[in-house]
Amino acid sequence: MPHPDRRSEEILVVDLVRGFSILAVLAFHISLNCGPTPWPWLSNLWVNFALRGMYGVTVFFLISGFLITRTIALQKEGLLNPSLREFYARRAGRIFPLLFAILLLGAFLFWGPLSRPIYFGSFFHNSSLPLDWTFWGSILTFCFNWNMILHEKVAPNGYGLFWGVLWSLSVEEQFYVLYPLLLKRLKTRSSLTALLFLLILTGPLVRFWAYQTDPSRYFLCFMNSFGCFDLMAMGILLYLCQERWGTLLRDREKLSWMLTISGLALAMTAYFNTIPQSTGRILGPSLIGIGVFFFLLGGMNIDLFKTRPFLWLGFPGKLSYGLYLLHVGIIYVLWPWLPHMDTLLAYLLLCSVSFLTAYLSYRFFEVPANRWVRQKFGG
Repeated sequence: MPHPDRRSEEILVVDLVRGFSILAVLAFHISLNCGPTPWPWLSNLWVNFALRGMYGVTVFFLISGFLITRTIALQKEGLLNPSLREFYARRAGRIFPLLFAILLLGAFLFWGPLSRPIYFGSFFHNSSLPLDWTFWGSILTFCFNWNMILHEKVAPNGYGLFWGVLWSLSVEEQFYVLYPLLLKRLKTRSSLTALLFLLILTGPLVRFWAYQTDPSRYFLCFMNSFGCFDLMAMGILLYLCQERWGTLLRDREKLSWMLTISGLALAMTAYFNTIPQSTGRILGPSLIGIGVFFFLLGGMNIDLFKTRPFLWLGFPGKLSYGLYLLHVGIIYVLWPWLPHMDTLLAYLLLCSVSFLTAYLSYRFFEVPANRWVRQKFGG
């Protein structure tokens, strides 16, 4: 078990990866809608980075599996006998306050004084998909990804970008509703490890099946829960490996550097040489996940990543949940100006406003609301 003094240190490099992932997602959502940059070489690099931004969600799944497993393991009951009440209270406190706020924000932007019907098709509403009880029910029951898959042929772009980002939240919560129950049932780390390897193998097989079924159905492949659980399984396995070999890797920093560099090379190679909108959606998530796995396994045991500069570089990663849910609303508010700006300048503006908004939300709303829910329901 990691020493308590090392808990916050280990998380710095994880926050660094989370920060990169949310920057990739923001780049993807703004990439093709703004003016050209004056430097062709930079424009080419930007397009290659932004076009693959959906892989950022892939990395979120892996990090989520690691962090939640770490949180469970550090409780007094231990990893294989989690307190269900404490676990579900933590999840509710983390997820629901901001989710409800986002739903209210969406309703305000859709029906309120900032309503701009000309943009509804892109952000809020597809005329083929009414915002009826099945829409709201699928969000609140965390089945929204299946709702989008079900209606993909009718509406290939889904309900609009503002609501569309909620698909990944649904995938995570489907997994975490069962996760503590599985831990209690499995009882041993060896049984858990066997299940994790099964999930890791199943993910690309499900994505391959979906692609072969209909290559044009992006949602069926990329948003299929059973095609995403492999990344969360990698994150859980990462925690188990760090728990078992962390001390060894801290004593052998050269080995840690080898893992970090090789993992980074694999992740970047897969990122820039596969495209999630094409056949890359089959193996791309797995290869990036394996690369991030080794990068973090080594990086958590390297002293360089525990220094103050990385504390600041990783700070956006702590805000990633708020950034992910809030940034589309910010794009909507800024939309009258963004398309007329240089792409990189527009991206810088989006990141700045999003980071400030997410920080204020985290500091003054999410943390107090999370604490209240846990105290009220966690026991």
